[in-house]
Amino acid sequence: MLRWNFEGRDGAPLRAVRAVDTATHPDHQRRGIFRALTSAAVEELTGDGLDFIFNTPNDNSRPGYLRMGWRDVGRIPTRFSLRSPAALPRVARARTAASKWSEPTAVGSTIEEVVDDLVSLSADMPAAVGISTARTRDHLLWRYGFGPLHYRIVQTDHAAGVVRLRRRGIALETVIAEVFSPSAAATKGLFRRLRRELPSDHLLTLAATPHPAPWLPTLPRLGPRLTVRDLAGSGPDLDHFRFSLGDIELF
Repeated sequence: MLRWNFEGRDGAPLRAVRAVDTATHPDHQRRGIFRALTSAAVEELTGDGLDFIFNTPNDNSRPGYLRMGWRDVGRIPTRFSLRSPAALPRVARARTAASKWSEPTAVGSTIEEVVDDLVSLSADMPAAVGISTARTRDHLLWRYGFGPLHYRIVQTDHAAGVVRLRRRGIALETVIAEVFSPSAAATKGLFRRLRRELPSDHLLTLAATPHPAPWLPTLPRLGPRLTVRDLAGSGPDLDHFRFSLGDIELF
């Protein structure tokens, strides 16, 4: 269980955890160990006053969570854009899971080089309608500082995006993990730069990205399914979350 701090529109903190990994040795499976571990965690975290657990379990593990009181609150919609019409044949043949690891790129900067710029941009952004991750300096350094994933920060005069490149079959995909932008116009300028400078076939982000790029088509059936378990508080419904892709992608 990974601690995760959210904040509401009024800045009020919400303390949560993300359910990340559970493993049982093959010699001891089907004895209720997963349920016992998870039930113990739920009891302890509730006693600590945490508000809720969230995660995006796959089709194999989701039924087990639902039997233990999790709620399936829906699929998180994504946004998608071809970099150019020439990429369409490759993207059409790339209907497979994305690679976990990133492809290196020299475009942009590392998080360590520009984290203070991102904190300043975040402070200038309009308040989110709903709850969002508390994007503190420490959080950004922790989340995007893991070298093997090759996160890069691409900036314009008015906005910034945290991105990485990964393979999806024969296609190369730009993951837009975070957007720091004060306006839709600034977001549009950032996306133009990403298309121009990153050698990918397409761009992928979430529909709830700040100023969510309405010119990008939404893929409501392709996003991960979100589940929530109430603890000391009540977990929000899907419409109340303002996730970035960096909040919910596996890492």
